[in-house]
Amino acid sequence: MGEVYRAQDTRLGRTVAIKILAQVLADTPKIRQRFEEEARAASGLNHPHIRALYDVGHQDGIDYRVMEYLKGETRATRIARASAMASALYSFVTSMSRWSAKLAFSFASGAITSPRSLSLT
Repeated sequence: MGEVYRAQDTRLGRTVAIKILAQVLADTPKIRQRFEEEARAASGLNHPHIRALYDVGHQDGIDYRVMEYLKGETRATRIARASAMASALYSFVTSMSRWSAKLAFSFASGAITSPRSLSLT
């Protein structure tokens, strides 16, 4: 729906997050209304995992929200990291599955008596 930037509140000396409604969406009255309604709803919330809303407005044709800045990774970064971890886990499980099948076959045929004799491939 928009882009979020880290900024400095010079009057209060704090780091804030500014969310700007994407210009391509700002011309749609329903989207602008939803942007304001979300801000109104968020202003009544107080929770450690929800950003505090400091200000909302419209200036020079730009709709914005000023919110509490929370350190950490973005959802996109976390999803990408989780996806990479899931891929690595899948590779590991697949490899272990192949290894256990080799081990079971070798023991069943009597060709091997110790799992140390098998290599991981």
